[in-house]
Amino acid sequence: MRRSPFSAQGLFWVITLTGISLLVYMLWGVFGAELGTERSFRANSYSRSAVGHRALSRVLRAVGVSTRVSRYRSANRAGRDGVLIIAEPQWSGSRLGENLNEMVTRDGPTIVVLPKWEVIEDHQTPGFIGPPGLLREREAEDVLEEIGVRGGRVTHVPEDIPLRWDAGELGAEPTLFRAQVCDARNVTPIVSNQFGWVLAKHNRRNLFILSDPDVISNYGIARGDNSVFAIRMVDFARRDGAGVVIDETLHGFVREPNVFRALFDFPVAFGTLQFGITVLVLLLAACARFGAPYFARRNQRSGKEFLINNVATMLREAGHNRHALERYLAVAVRQVGRSLHLPVGLDENGTRTWLDRQGELRGLRVRYSELLAVTERDSDATAALYQARRIYEWREEMIHGRQSRA
Repeated sequence: MRRSPFSAQGLFWVITLTGISLLVYMLWGVFGAELGTERSFRANSYSRSAVGHRALSRVLRAVGVSTRVSRYRSANRAGRDGVLIIAEPQWSGSRLGENLNEMVTRDGPTIVVLPKWEVIEDHQTPGFIGPPGLLREREAEDVLEEIGVRGGRVTHVPEDIPLRWDAGELGAEPTLFRAQVCDARNVTPIVSNQFGWVLAKHNRRNLFILSDPDVISNYGIARGDNSVFAIRMVDFARRDGAGVVIDETLHGFVREPNVFRALFDFPVAFGTLQFGITVLVLLLAACARFGAPYFARRNQRSGKEFLINNVATMLREAGHNRHALERYLAVAVRQVGRSLHLPVGLDENGTRTWLDRQGELRGLRVRYSELLAVTERDSDATAALYQARRIYEWREEMIHGRQSRA
């Protein structure tokens, strides 16, 4: 019969690595959304900080809106009906302008969220921010100009001034800190207050502008009716049943699709690992064995002595020392009882007392009760062999007297 190409240790590691990769793949299916994202503290969909937008996608998914975060050709992925959200684009020159202009001139609905906060990372808590500061109004006005909003002016309303909201068709009022509002010529306000609008629609494009990002930020979306405002804003812009694509290319998270790179990305990398292990197993199983030839084993011995030694070895390896001692002592008691005519009907205590008494009359140094107590405890192979010897000597002295060992 052909031998296995694997040693026992090799087979163990093959099975272990395959099992680990399968387990990690299953755990990734449960926790992958938490473990497989980019790390950032800025205003984007991967950020857990107060200004991040991670909560927005979760809120939209929670109410049944199909939502995905895009890192490549976001406008194409949104299609004609899907809503494309461009939240707080980071200004980095002409290339940003080209990409942003391509997105906002599409036929499908697009929501642009203006930037508001300037943040730095809290070094004591990586991934979170220190106290934020307001950006200069010009930063947001540059974005308005780039997306085709003429005469856009941005204002930060002091916190101590009460705001009188006109919720319009949206029917929800935002809760804002230092509200950032706008005024422009070629847009129609949807939600506004006495200082300007917060949500407006471009007059000639299918383009919506949200002036204050606090409505959708991780911190702000839980305040007041901001979550309701965000959901209604998306519903107002999208067609029935259409999904939402949140662009992250303008935040620098561009990643072009690549089949070979995807094979080594999580969680597909675990499947690639399992495939590699399977191929390795097949190759090793198909190869002829190499190395020094095996020598035939000698014929196994037979006979009573070999059988007894083999059984004793198996009991020792299996850790059954205590059970073996109990059985051996029970056999010895039956032999002593037959030889000394142990009274019939004695219970366990009576038998122990009678045997101890007979041992005292014969001058034995080992009492039956001592042997019984030892057999009730676990012991290693050396201790078990010593106790077995004591049981043997006790039996011989009980039956034949102490002179039998002289």
